[in-house]
Amino acid sequence: MKRFPYLAALCGVLALGSFHAHAREGDNPRASAGYDAVGRLMRNHEADTGRRSPPFVLVDAEGIARCYVISRAGGDLSELLNQRVGVRGSVRSVAGDPLPLILAQTVQAVGDPAAQPARPLAAKPPANTSEPAETSRPVRQAAHTRREAPRNEPTLAKAPTPAPEIAEPPAVAVKPENLLIVQPEAEELSSEAPEPEELLMVQPEAEALPSSPLEDEPAPIDSFPSEVPHDLSGLEPGVFEGPNADCDCETCGGTRCTTCSACCLANDPGQWFVRAEYLLWATKGMSIPPLATTGPSASNPGILGEPGTVILFGNEAINGDMRSGGRIALGTWLDQGQTWGVSGEYFGLEDAGESFFATSNANGVPTISRPYFTVFGLDAMGDLKPAGENAELVALEGVLAGSLRVDTNTSFQGGGVFLRHTFCCKNRCWGSCKGNHSNCTTSCCDTASSGVPGGVRVGMFGGYRFMLLGDGVSITEDLTAISSSPADQGRFLINDNFRSNNEFHGGELGFVAEARRARWTVELLSRLALGNNRQTVGIDGSTVISGSQQDDGTYEGGLLALPTNIGTYTRNQFSVIPQINANLGYNLTPSLRAIVGYTFIYWGNVARAGDQISLDVNETYIPAGFAQPQGPRRPAFAWQPNDFWAQGLNVGLDYFW
Repeated sequence: MKRFPYLAALCGVLALGSFHAHAREGDNPRASAGYDAVGRLMRNHEADTGRRSPPFVLVDAEGIARCYVISRAGGDLSELLNQRVGVRGSVRSVAGDPLPLILAQTVQAVGDPAAQPARPLAAKPPANTSEPAETSRPVRQAAHTRREAPRNEPTLAKAPTPAPEIAEPPAVAVKPENLLIVQPEAEELSSEAPEPEELLMVQPEAEALPSSPLEDEPAPIDSFPSEVPHDLSGLEPGVFEGPNADCDCETCGGTRCTTCSACCLANDPGQWFVRAEYLLWATKGMSIPPLATTGPSASNPGILGEPGTVILFGNEAINGDMRSGGRIALGTWLDQGQTWGVSGEYFGLEDAGESFFATSNANGVPTISRPYFTVFGLDAMGDLKPAGENAELVALEGVLAGSLRVDTNTSFQGGGVFLRHTFCCKNRCWGSCKGNHSNCTTSCCDTASSGVPGGVRVGMFGGYRFMLLGDGVSITEDLTAISSSPADQGRFLINDNFRSNNEFHGGELGFVAEARRARWTVELLSRLALGNNRQTVGIDGSTVISGSQQDDGTYEGGLLALPTNIGTYTRNQFSVIPQINANLGYNLTPSLRAIVGYTFIYWGNVARAGDQISLDVNETYIPAGFAQPQGPRRPAFAWQPNDFWAQGLNVGLDYFW
């Protein structure tokens, strides 16, 4: 044997392998009983490629990955790498991945059963023994290679001394609270054993092995979860699938998870999100003065304050009823931890409008009038009229036949672009344990507790906000003189138009808080926008006369829009727009959530078209009058500020990907 030192070393390896084989022949191949999974613990190399994947996998006897393994309490499993282990814990699903995930409560090293042929040993080759193995099984367990020495050079080596036998390591139970892995240290090999680099072993060819009764022994049986259970420890199915599932930071990829917020259960289940909502809102109405009246007689055709006068339209707030609209928001998170993100939104309500129309028959019945207040006027004799309430005739029996139409509209829309930051995100166990878990664990929410996992997230956002509010009032008369005198005949088309526009641009700062419990989510938002409101008011009027003997033509001004106030007026005003929003959500799937909520918006210092209508009139400025304009310029334009609000229900869907 001294002339063949390598052969002596091979015999030693075979003898030690025979010891381990006989020691394991008594193992129960069903050693996986009581475990959720049994297999060899290997490192998941996909977790090092930037993919969000758990760091450890269990593989079967064929080397096929069967499930992911992570420590529920954040322990390090590296000390059990390449060993056959049994795992107890809760089984979860991972969205988009066929392999299940086990949140391990206990990880225990279990003895290896007989391995399949030609499977390499995980440890270094032991020292040589002086006696060859008696069976072929140890040879099939150990796979060695040999570095051959040059044929023309003799190889000298000292005969090795037998190495002490290495006892089989006992199974070590891992405590779930810290998962501390303890492995017994093997005895040191004899100092006379050849160094590993001097041993070059060659695995014998399979057909050269002597026959053995162990040849027909079946391959070891490893157990793995065949499917993910539907009852996930009291959770509703499918709620916490995806990268932010019930996890600790290790699940997110170990060192790639820089903060626990990446594993917070209150985080969105995707980096991109879109929200589409149907709005059913009411707004503050636009106030308008009395614009149409009727009276009992020719002496009182509809003068305000007189007995028998009835207001047909006006003296009220209009366009404030509930109406439909929509809102859409789109955004993305800029990091895996969802601490920084950008988003944009737009909303709009359908235009609101009310109309009024009154007409008489060909004889001028019923009576229709437009009320106003005479500030200055002259009678047919040129004498000054007393100031007071008055009315312009639209229809009067035997005098005028005509119609009066009033159209109004209100529009409201807005949007913005924002940068969002999450500064607090914690997991919380709702239920009996009611614990806060800032270290990204939900250890109390397991099969032994009635708690339900969830989370709380608080953040802020800021950016650009715009809002647009517009109003309009249009008054049109179409009347015909029915007098038998040719000098008094003719047709008159009289129009007054009032419009306003508010255009807000400014900055907005807001806060958002979200709480999640299983499928349910509560979201609260508060915002405050500060900026400039550019207010614009436009007033114009006209009178078109046809069929008369001397006054045919088009004139500037109607009745309430006269040369004294016709024009476009603009000013810039500082405005404050606070907003609150509360939403209740329910996850239909891990990526789809239904929401219902309430929104309130207040906008101070706005210009409304109805507020810019003045009933004060200097009759000498009415077109085609018999007197030259004189006296005070009435109606006169003056800014009449007001406020505006919108509130109502919002119903929609959130989608994450």
